[in-house]
Amino acid sequence: MHSLHSQSARPDAVIAIILAIGAIGGGVYLVHDLITNPHYEWDNVLFLMLCLGGAVMALHQAFGRPVYTLYEDGISRKFWFRESFYPKSTLEGYQKKPSDYNGERLIVKTTQGYLTLESSWYTNYEALRDAIVKSNPALADDAFESYEFIQTLPYRFILGAFGVVALVWQIDKLFHPVEDLVKNVATTEVILAGTPEVVMVGSKRKSPEIHFSAVGHPEFVFRMSGESYSATDKDLLRELGAGDTVVIGVERTMLETKLLKTHKPSYWLKHRFWNEVAVYALSHGPKTYLRVENVVAILKKDVWWDVLAWILGTGVLVAVFIRRW
Repeated sequence: MHSLHSQSARPDAVIAIILAIGAIGGGVYLVHDLITNPHYEWDNVLFLMLCLGGAVMALHQAFGRPVYTLYEDGISRKFWFRESFYPKSTLEGYQKKPSDYNGERLIVKTTQGYLTLESSWYTNYEALRDAIVKSNPALADDAFESYEFIQTLPYRFILGAFGVVALVWQIDKLFHPVEDLVKNVATTEVILAGTPEVVMVGSKRKSPEIHFSAVGHPEFVFRMSGESYSATDKDLLRELGAGDTVVIGVERTMLETKLLKTHKPSYWLKHRFWNEVAVYALSHGPKTYLRVENVVAILKKDVWWDVLAWILGTGVLVAVFIRRW
């Protein structure tokens, strides 16, 4: 055999191009939002990266296939603008297994790394496979542990990021315990623009919140959610209405940046739920409907969520570095 060149199968170009156009279209929309909206959500930056990454992956999946040439003295692999040659002396063996796409996958282990051939990528896959199998030994699964590790790196990265977020969240809570909420809440008077109402929030598992708007602050929604909702006296829904002056307790940062506008908001604050103001205390005249101390008391009862976050964060990070899982 002088040489044997791989012949690429016709890629699913139409599907790849449709996916790429969709991803690019989403990216263009998000770029427009980032340019025109001074308070764009920072999530959109992440979504933009995902859209562009999805477009690149779609095109790469269809057109980014290695070109192999089998010679008597080794294998040549050309991928985009890089070409590598693997001498016959570096080929250690092969393994055949079901493909993640469709058909069969042939993995060739070399001293310089691994070569992967998918049956759906090449019209002459059988000829390539037979030529490689004929001159190389079959290897056991344990010879490909590092290959499997490399293949799962994207998933490990995602899990690792999840673990880091969980641990950082808990570490932050160590330095900012819930008790700090009491001293970080500042009060101010606002005039209700309408009657407070219960709003169901969430895509699948909806949870109730109390929302209201205030005169002079039409761009903001004042909300009592989660622990604040649980600690709120629901009588306010029928006892308060438009024109009532109430005293609310909000985080000092929110008060200074959003309501009083005496301080410049941070990037995170400016691009994360800018139009919302969390309320931790509320009173009208002699009656108090919500106390920040009651919110903190409920937060302290959620200790099991903290334990679960520690377990998940630590467990996921340990799993990321386990070679076999």
